[in-house]
Parts: sequence; C-alpha cells; structure tokens
Amino acid sequence: MFTYSDACTVGMGLILSATSFIIGVFYANQAYDYRILFSADSTQSEFDDALKHYQVLHKTPLPVLIGLAAVAVIGLVGHLIRIYKPNPDLRNFEYGSLVLYFFGVCVCLSNVKTGIISSVTGEWGDVSENQGLAVLGSSNIILILFFTGVIMLQGGLWYTRWEHQVRLKQFFQEEAKEDAERKKKAAQQAQESQAHEEALEEDAEKHVKGSLSEKAQEFVEKAKNDPKVQQAEEYYENKIKPTAKKHKEDINNKVRSRRTRRKE
Repeated sequence: MFTYSDACTVGMGLILSATSFIIGVFYANQAYDYRILFSADSTQSEFDDALKHYQVLHKTPLPVLIGLAAVAVIGLVGHLIRIYKPNPDLRNFEYGSLVLYFFGVCVCLSNVKTGIISSVTGEWGDVSENQGLAVLGSSNIILILFFTGVIMLQGGLWYTRWEHQVRLKQFFQEEAKEDAERKKKAAQQAQESQAHEEALEEDAEKHVKGSLSEKAQEFVEKAKNDPKVQQAEEYYENKIKPTAKKHKEDINNKVRSRRTRRKE
C-alpha cells in the first residue's frame, strides 16, 4: 500500500531533481559571470561577451521557458507533499527548504529576468552596463546558493530519517533479544520449579510409605502377641487342619474305589 511516507520519498525525489536541474541551468552562466566578478584583470571584452550571452538567452524559445517553469513547479509540488504532514521534530527544516526554494524562484523572476531584459533594452537604471552585468552575475550565484541550500537540507532530512530507521531497527532487535532472554529465563525457572515440586512429591511419597510400613509392622507384632490370635492359630492347627486333611483322604479313597470298580 502506498503510504504517506512513500509519498514523502517521492516528494524528495521531485525536489532534488528539479533543484539540480535549475542549478545546472544557471551554473552554465558562470562561464561568463566568473570572469566579470572574480577576475581582477577582467577586460571590457569579457563584459561584452557576457552581454552577448544574456542577449542570446533573451531569445530563448517560449517552449524552453515553459519547460523550465514546469521543472520549477515540480519542485514546488515536491515541497507541498512533504509539508502536508511534516515530522514535528523536522518540520522547521521542511519549511526552511521551501523558503529557500521560493527565494531562489523569486531571484530568478526578479533580478535575473530583469537583468536579461536590460541586456537587450540597455536600461540599467542607476547603474552602468558593467555594474548591471555584475549584479546579474551575482544574482545567478545567489540563486545557485539558495538551491544548493535546498539540496543540503533535503540531504540532511534524508540522513536524519535513515539514522532514525537504523536506531529504530536496533531498538527493536534489542527488545526482541531481551524478550527472548526473559522467556528463556522464565522457562528455566519453570523447569527448576517443576523439578523441585517433583522432588518434594517423591520425598512425601517415601515418607508416607515409610510411615505405613512402620504401622503395618507394629500391627503384626501386636497381632502375634494377642492371646485371641494365638488361640485361633491353635484351633486351626488342632481342629480345622486335621479335619480338612481327613476329609481330603476320604474323598481320595472314594475316588480310588470307583476307579477300581470300573476296571472290574
């Protein structure tokens, strides 16, 4: 499922793509701006070359300008996606990136556009032509710095999110490890508790068996010393046992006599 986090990733891609493209477009002007801004021995011919360059840019076809505007809008859309539900801890950086992007676009629409038009009309206001070209070159550098700041902020936001994900992953791994250790300790404690209970049950059974055997032995000893039991044993030996033996012999004699008769 496409989530807002995925949309923010797409938005960052749009911002970086548009910003990098715009930086590339205006960085191409540094071939002329650098000489008139940072070269101590710059000559009038170099100013003339810069003037001709911006006069050529003034003749840029409309579709090309529309394409550049579309790229700028794409970057703006990317910013709007990211500030729709910004991270509370990082929203100031999101807003700062949008502000820098907006300032860069404003510099392009005001200073740079006005300077390019002035290179054709020759109306530089209160400054000379060379000073106007220097202001135009400075505006290009300021624009590049604004958009470079956008890239740096977006890179910082990406790194912050990446680091947060790494720390979050480590946290969950540590939590899972601690949970596994707790479960392992709980299982060991349960096993030890079960073994202890089994040992207690065995001791109890041994104690009960020992108590029963002692009581049974005491009962047998008492029975042996009881006169009634002794009389019962004597009666069995003297009366019941001889009678049973005689009765058995009579039965055997009868069986033998019957067998003898059958044979005869």
